Amino acid sequence: MQKMQKSFEKIAALEFADEYCENHTFSKGGQVTVKPVRMMIDKNDGSIYCPRC
Repeated sequence: MQKMQKSFEKIAALEFADEYCENHTFSKGGQVTVKPVRMMIDKNDGSIYCPRC
């Protein structure tokens, strides 16, 4: 239960940024496609990061 509570506290301190990470790709039908992932802002220290990297 403690683990879930800590993760919910972390979620409350996050916000979506206007930037996208272009490092994530997938292939479908032999064609490689870049899937942009929206970056997150940590409200505690103001850092911007990709949640998938």
